Amino acid sequence: MYIITKDGSGDFTSIQAAIDAMPADSAAPIILLVRMEEYHEQVLVDKDNIRLIGEAARRTAINGDGGCALKVTASHVEVENLTLRSQGGQALWAAGEHTTWRNVQVQGAVVQEGGQQYDEGCTYQEEPLRAETPAPRKPTWFLCGDSTMCDYTPQEAPRTGWGQALKELVQEAWVENCAMSGRSSKSFVAEKRLGFVELCLRKGDKLLIQFGHNDEKPDVERATVARVTYPEYLNMYIDAARRQGAEPVLLTSIARRHFDENGQLKHTHGDYPPAMRELAAYRGVRLLDMEKATEALVQSLGDEGSKALYNWQEVGHPNYPEGVQDNTHLCYTGAVRMAQIALELMEKSEK
Repeated sequence: MYIITKDGSGDFTSIQAAIDAMPADSAAPIILLVRMEEYHEQVLVDKDNIRLIGEAARRTAINGDGGCALKVTASHVEVENLTLRSQGGQALWAAGEHTTWRNVQVQGAVVQEGGQQYDEGCTYQEEPLRAETPAPRKPTWFLCGDSTMCDYTPQEAPRTGWGQALKELVQEAWVENCAMSGRSSKSFVAEKRLGFVELCLRKGDKLLIQFGHNDEKPDVERATVARVTYPEYLNMYIDAARRQGAEPVLLTSIARRHFDENGQLKHTHGDYPPAMRELAAYRGVRLLDMEKATEALVQSLGDEGSKALYNWQEVGHPNYPEGVQDNTHLCYTGAVRMAQIALELMEKSEK
């Protein structure tokens, strides 16, 4: 997910600049979230699998200022929650295949040049699109979590989040990894990241929620109390998913690799996993108990063998020249194994 906002606080300040920066051959949808502003641009979407989502339809506008506000020539594009306008020009030009227009307000002329167009709740000042009933959509799993789940760059390899590895394993859905390093259930909300994710959720999607590692931290920006404020924040994620017709899924934190003098793995997450289990039962939410399952795996491998799951690198590694002994974050092998465990738990919970 990329954020577009005119004040420079996002990833891009221009909608067209964001589209131009995206790869032309993405198999998965690329989400571009547009913050509430009026953008004076003439936007061309000429790359497949772009999802352009406004923060609020009536307050997020593209104004073509006499030119075409939005022209779509690519395939499998979704445009949602936007107002399109252009004084004396075309507000919308639809020339792509399999384009979905969802809750778009079109204030101006519409030009349609072939291609299948799908309309879900749009309004028009002039002639509407000649649209068809939308085809069934492939669902998306949105991941909200911390550094054990998030994506990493090639410069940080082999450090890999298990959510990053999940993308390679899931076939029945797209995986949108919104997890961010260092975030707790509280700070993720405070940074409006949950709000952005909620805007993207649709019926049939899943919201996977894994926090706890950083909720334990002492700083006020992240700290929550396990059986008080922690479940209060988790409830916000549950409610956000359900408001959009998506399924919330709670996941306890994965194990850290800390053994005692007797070779027994230590429990390092305190009351946070039990608090999540209690909340899942109370709210009727699917729970994937990653803590228990990953602790069993790490314990079975032992103190030495379990190093293969985590980011342990010798001195001289290209990305870690001084070496690293990380007992929290995973290497690629460990990320794949943790992602497999998540899918195994998901499958068991559906029976």
